[in-house]
Amino acid sequence: MPEVLRFLVLLSVLGLALAGFRAWERRTFHSSGLVPGVTVVTTPTCVICPETISALQRSDPDTTLTVIDASDAVAQEMNIQAAPTVIVANQRGNEILRRTGRTTVTDAALIVKTARDILGNPGNEPVKGFART
Repeated sequence: MPEVLRFLVLLSVLGLALAGFRAWERRTFHSSGLVPGVTVVTTPTCVICPETISALQRSDPDTTLTVIDASDAVAQEMNIQAAPTVIVANQRGNEILRRTGRTTVTDAALIVKTARDILGNPGNEPVKGFART
């Protein structure tokens, strides 16, 4: 009987360890579903969203820009609070930086440069001037 009890305790401990590892793995390697690069989250009533999109496009016409509505499932999962929200994602689709509100041409150039640096830098170093998420 003690061997059966010991076996059950060991099995429980291993099960808990596996569950903990899987939770850590999901949190660490979870992709938000974003397309790598620059994404702009907008709403139909956002007055400054077209200005932000235009500034990003003018800063570098070769940069792929993804535009999604705040009602999109990906945007809702990311807890978007205001529009426009500009997000840069790494190669795995994980958010690296976020900027909310009006984006000037100077800001847009920095965001696009940051996206290019991040996509070319697997280490994803923090970006000066932006909050790292």
